[in-house]
Amino acid sequence: AIDRVIKRGSGEETQIPYQTRYKGDESLAKGERVVAIPGQVGIKHPNGTVTKEPVTEIILVGTKPEVVVEELDFTILCEADPTLPVGTTVIVQAGEKGQKIKTITYRVDEETGELIAEETEEVIAPVTQLVKQGTKVEEPQPEVKPVAKVETPKAQPKVELPQTGDVNENNLALLGLLGLTGAGLLAVGRRKRQTK
Repeated sequence: AIDRVIKRGSGEETQIPYQTRYKGDESLAKGERVVAIPGQVGIKHPNGTVTKEPVTEIILVGTKPEVVVEELDFTILCEADPTLPVGTTVIVQAGEKGQKIKTITYRVDEETGELIAEETEEVIAPVTQLVKQGTKVEEPQPEVKPVAKVETPKAQPKVELPQTGDVNENNLALLGLLGLTGAGLLAVGRRKRQTK
C-alpha cells in the first residue's frame, strides 16, 4: 500500500515590501517632495507563490534651478583734454554695470532621494566709463565796465489850444472893445465939461 501524503497549510500569507524610487521635478522648489504614486505591499502565499505584486512608490523631488545674479561695478577712466577749459568734465562713454550669473541645477539620486548640485557661472563684463577732464587755462580778459545809459527826455506832445474863432473874428472883437472904450471915454469927457 502506498501512503497518500496530504499537505495542509500551516503558514500565513506574508507581505512583500514595496520599493521607493525618486524622480526629479523642476516645477517643484528645491528639496520639496510629493508622492506621485503611493507604494503598495505585495502578498506572498505560504506555498511561495506571489498573489499580489508590490507597487513601487514614486516620490517627486523638487529640482528647480536657482539663479543668483550679482552686479559688477564699472570702472571710470579719466583722460586729460587740453581743448576743454579747466573744471569741465565730459562723459565720452557711459559706464554700464556687468553681471555675474550663478546657476545651480540639481539632479536626484533615484535610490536615496539625495540632491546633487551642479553649479555653472556666466560673467557679463561691465562697460568702462570714459571721462574727459579739461586742462586748458584761459587767460583773464580785461574787465569791461558797462557804460551808463543816459536817458534823453522824451519830447512832450504839443498841446493844442482850443479854437475860439477865426483870426478875423478876433480882430473884429478887439475893434469892438476899442470902440466901446473910446465911446465910454467921450461920454465921461462930455459930462465933465458940462459940469464946469
